Amino acid sequence: CKTNKIPVAVRGDSQIDPYQPLLKRIIKKLYYPFFLGQFTKFLSVGKRNQEYLKSFGIKTEDIIFSPHAIDQEFWKVKRSEKREFTFLWVGKFIEKKRPLDVVKAFNMTFKEDENIHLNMVGSGILLKDCERESDNQSNVHFPGFRNQTELRLEYAKADCIILASNHQETWGLVVNEAFASKVPAIVSDACGCSEDLINNETGMVFSLGDINGLSDCMRKMVKVSENNNSFKEIQKVNSIYHYDNVIKSFQHFVNHT
Repeated sequence: CKTNKIPVAVRGDSQIDPYQPLLKRIIKKLYYPFFLGQFTKFLSVGKRNQEYLKSFGIKTEDIIFSPHAIDQEFWKVKRSEKREFTFLWVGKFIEKKRPLDVVKAFNMTFKEDENIHLNMVGSGILLKDCERESDNQSNVHFPGFRNQTELRLEYAKADCIILASNHQETWGLVVNEAFASKVPAIVSDACGCSEDLINNETGMVFSLGDINGLSDCMRKMVKVSENNNSFKEIQKVNSIYHYDNVIKSFQHFVNHT
């Protein structure tokens, strides 16, 4: 393409990882400006990715907003009728997802509360550790892996989704999926989506690894759910992080390059 002067765009969701090994950071700082210079434009999914690109010298005018999106109609499900408040966590039970933080935070506030439940959906090497941490509580559930069709039903039962991951979580599409079902979110500040999807109406943000802070957010979420006004704001966010705007970003690249 370079030889034939054909414009090329690249789309990514990388973000700056402050815990990345020093040697890797130095190598990327030296090599990436040359690598990224091979592209004409950059399709960026959100604020963190824009900061990442700019850190390697990419100009603002060369960045096109191209949001992360999902099939919202597929994930849009009818809310189930129930009395208990249910927190939902979805993902692989691996270190970067920090599932133990979620179980520990839940135990701090709701260990003896049968009206508040935690649903930990997925599988992985930390599953057994999380089960031990839950101490066989009747209000903490580990249903195992769920495919996408089955997972829709988990969102239908949820009142709040939690994403506690570290900086390796460059976005967090589970939040988009939850929003399609009008489920608010509690997200760590390390996750790429935290600045774009979460505001005072759509959810809460806590500091990565701060189990006390996460527990406090969970307690507040249960309290505000009694007067939940998040649905309209979530719909606004959904209208931005939508396939239509992804298509528009492609069209903008084609028509303005």
